[in-house]
Amino acid sequence: MNKILTVIAILFPLLVIFAYFLARLFLAPVREKIEELDRFIKNSTHELNTPITALLLSVNSLKKNVDEKSIRRIEASTKILYQIYEGLSFSTLQSSSERINEEVDFKTVIEHSIEFFEPIAQSKKITIKSELESSYFIIDKRLASALINNIIANAIKYNKPHGTVNISLNSSKLCINDSGIGIETKEQRNIFNRYVRANSSVGGFGIGLDIVKRVCDEYNINIEIKSEVGIGTNFCLLL
Repeated sequence: MNKILTVIAILFPLLVIFAYFLARLFLAPVREKIEELDRFIKNSTHELNTPITALLLSVNSLKKNVDEKSIRRIEASTKILYQIYEGLSFSTLQSSSERINEEVDFKTVIEHSIEFFEPIAQSKKITIKSELESSYFIIDKRLASALINNIIANAIKYNKPHGTVNISLNSSKLCINDSGIGIETKEQRNIFNRYVRANSSVGGFGIGLDIVKRVCDEYNINIEIKSEVGIGTNFCLLL
């Protein structure tokens, strides 16, 4: 009996220690997801604050007098909010069975995207230039827009005041080049991971390039990226 009690006395602490480390091992992914969600919520509230504040200021200004500057500010802020909504809605892409694949001219998609982002670019004193040829590709049109929108949005977001965004398209290659802050070499391999932001000083959720990567993977579009800190970033899609 004493031997049994002695064995139990020895094994019980070992079992407790084993259970503790086992629990930590299994709970680690849960803890990481909770922390990831917490960061996402904090980033969400921060990102929404700027356009909402701009809208409120513009509305107050319009109450006093209607001016073109307030109208432009409202337009830019509204489109920023819409882009945030689009990003969040695409963070869980619909299943492939829901795709409506058709022949899409990327030139048309890019032209619509430039028109959408022009007020946002102007509000940041950024010039968008384009040289586009027709390029047809079989893809879901909504996903094509999400693909282009997220790259252009980043090119504007991470740009410098009075910077430029140059977009070129031919039959097999789309390149979007910006004169922005650039991405460090060590960060470039991680930028397509969800919730990862290469530069925390700029707003965002870290889901835009995750969407880009997922769409490109689904449609076998290769991505090339070249970036230099302080010089800018060049994204190329090989269609």
